[in-house]
Amino acid sequence: MYKGTLNSFCRVVVDCKEYGYYCAGNRTCQCLPSYVPNDKGQLCLGLLGEKCKYDEHCIEGAFCYLQDTCKCKDEYRPSFDNMYCLSGATSVTKNYVLISNFLVLSLLFCLKIV
Repeated sequence: MYKGTLNSFCRVVVDCKEYGYYCAGNRTCQCLPSYVPNDKGQLCLGLLGEKCKYDEHCIEGAFCYLQDTCKCKDEYRPSFDNMYCLSGATSVTKNYVLISNFLVLSLLFCLKIV
């Protein structure tokens, strides 16, 4: 039996693919809250920590660890919100810049320079 992908017609949840989908009130398969549409808007991909069976069920840079959970590949690191897998240096640098900007703004606010 055919299992629907994103925006496919459905009557009940079993009409949709197993991982990351539900049958919405408008009778179309939609992504569950912790799953996001792929670039083409055809499939739902699991964010980090979500259920999966195959690597293609997970976001870019992730794989399906033990055919159970989406996890970043070794050469990637999770973003602070677990929505992306970033290259190791990018993740550290990006978080460092965000924290640095916050600290500078906090200091300026305390000194009433802003």
